Amino acid sequence: MKTKTAKRVPVYSLDLLKGIGAPRIEALRAAGFSTLRDLLFYLPKGHLDRATVTPIAQLAEGEHTIRAKVRTLTVPRFRRRVAIAQAVLEDDSGKVGALWFGRYDVKKRLAPGVELLLSGRVGHAKKGGLQFHNPDFEEIGGEAEGIATGGIIPVYPPIPGVGQNTLRRAMKQALEVSAGVVKEYLPPDAAKGTALPQALHDIHFAADTATLSRALPRWIFEEFFLYELAMALRRRAATRERGAGKIDVPPDVDRRIRARLPFSLTAAQERAVSEIRADLASGRPMNRLLQGDVGSGKTAVAFATMLAAVAAGGQAALLVPTETLAEQHCRTIDGWLKGSRTECVLLSGSLKAAARREALSQLADGSAHIAVGTHALIQPDVAFSNLFLAVVDEQHRFGVLQRAALAAKGERPHVLVMTATPIPRTLAITAFGDLDVTTLDELPPGRTPVTTRVVAAADLQPVWEDVRREIAAGRQAFLVYPLVDASDRIAAKSAIEMHEHLARDVFPDLAVGLLHGRLKTEEKVAAMDAFRANRTKILVSTVVIEVGVDVPNATVMIVGNAERFGLATLHQLRGRIGRSTHASTCILAAGDAGGDAMKRLRILEETQDGFRIAEEDLRMRGPGEFLGARQSGAPEFHLADLVRDAGVLVQARDSAFDLISRDPDLRRHPDLRKHLLARLGAKMGLAEIL
Repeated sequence: MKTKTAKRVPVYSLDLLKGIGAPRIEALRAAGFSTLRDLLFYLPKGHLDRATVTPIAQLAEGEHTIRAKVRTLTVPRFRRRVAIAQAVLEDDSGKVGALWFGRYDVKKRLAPGVELLLSGRVGHAKKGGLQFHNPDFEEIGGEAEGIATGGIIPVYPPIPGVGQNTLRRAMKQALEVSAGVVKEYLPPDAAKGTALPQALHDIHFAADTATLSRALPRWIFEEFFLYELAMALRRRAATRERGAGKIDVPPDVDRRIRARLPFSLTAAQERAVSEIRADLASGRPMNRLLQGDVGSGKTAVAFATMLAAVAAGGQAALLVPTETLAEQHCRTIDGWLKGSRTECVLLSGSLKAAARREALSQLADGSAHIAVGTHALIQPDVAFSNLFLAVVDEQHRFGVLQRAALAAKGERPHVLVMTATPIPRTLAITAFGDLDVTTLDELPPGRTPVTTRVVAAADLQPVWEDVRREIAAGRQAFLVYPLVDASDRIAAKSAIEMHEHLARDVFPDLAVGLLHGRLKTEEKVAAMDAFRANRTKILVSTVVIEVGVDVPNATVMIVGNAERFGLATLHQLRGRIGRSTHASTCILAAGDAGGDAMKRLRILEETQDGFRIAEEDLRMRGPGEFLGARQSGAPEFHLADLVRDAGVLVQARDSAFDLISRDPDLRRHPDLRKHLLARLGAKMGLAEIL
């Protein structure tokens, strides 16, 4: 196949791609690809080893590649408009069937006598014997040979409207056209191993596993290195900025702030307040992460910081991920401010128009001093009179750009972000690498350790009896389920169906409440108010109560289908109880959980150390699920692994920060600067820094 040369089209347009089709090229553009160079640096997330060819007679269940001829091909009439194709394949050792659903190309590409390489999952056929299910295939000697079978096959993160094989064909052409003229951009001491053109070829289409193994170190290092460069640049920009409102806290103001709190601060809280106040008094914008285990007292530290900003003549904003948490924080702050002239307003998406206009007016004219809200706080029409402090709670629910959007509401305000999900070190230097870190490593007095038990979902009858005993003693219980409503696709209990079952069949004599994300705001508020007031004895909920909800009288937490939650989430849920001197119990009811899932849940029986739990959760689930990367803007590495490659991460961070210390704006490394902006500029907000 001939393609146009790079000289004739110097920008390496996507229109050079042949056999891809205009709709798919437009889908690539819609996904952010402008040139073939962009495509080249869309790295695989993994690889399939399809280099080994198995004789048909030796097939067993699992992934296999065969070289065979089509003996017969049958394409029945469409059933419910779904294309079905069946083939019998043979080699010198025997025959095997293949079945395709929804593959309209099979009839066009296959015919009896065609010799092909075929790769995919082998399982049992309905009528006995073995059969390939929806396998990939390529004709021997065809143009596409080596795209999906017969070698080391790249697997890319999905792109809407572009299938894996289409992406592989496009990548092969991009390599032919432009890989040879892409200049090395990494500094000599950072470029690891294989030279760039060969490294690009081998990461996409390695000849064998040994070749892939030689290519991987460069790309693993580079993924970390680029991300850490972005963090180093953001951190440097933040520390160089001046003009932030300098906030001093004289002794009389400190006394008034402390008088608002109904308790004394712990030693860890005192240390956190001291570190934060040093930032506030520096004249540079603070960028600090406050992390601590469940119940360690982050809200009190944030409250003291917000009052310091108000006392200095400014305003403070607290951004939270859910309306339930916003309501809770507003209620807590209003309680601590009782009798004060400091005004706090709530902003959320469901606020009625008149109330929203009033809140916006108060923030704009300065009569409101503290704003608590959800994403509604960062909408364009929200303006502050003098925003000194931006606080982001549950930082992992928000991205770098959302944090920046709140900070943009003021003139270089101080920024404090908080998380109750303890951050393992590898994540602390990636997702939060542009922040100074303060850790609350002590719990306030009066918190009782929670007893945790893992039980089978079928063995809940004794648990219901325990719940009755707790309620008879005046206590309350949370019951949490993974789904709002029943699903045909997911075998898990839902909050709505379990609420009906429990209220009707298990606790018909007790008030059983319901809380989930689909309720209207006033319904959520009513459900929480009834539970706080002990009018509702049992609250059936989804994970909407995961963070922030504080009902000290609740002493029982039951989590249904616990195997469907991450350890960090389960630890957060467990943190909703044990908030008084009464003994508390958390029951993790496992559904159809295998050995690995049960082993994971047992960790919560063994420890209440949030940092150990976070490390285990990261190791088992990876950073994407741990932080909810897709919604938070946290790092999503294709090839690098924060657990496996932790040592490489530290090396990359050291190299990146050292380079920025020597070349702060990368002027002496223009190719690296250009590449960094192309890869991470939009996501990490680098355009205004470089």
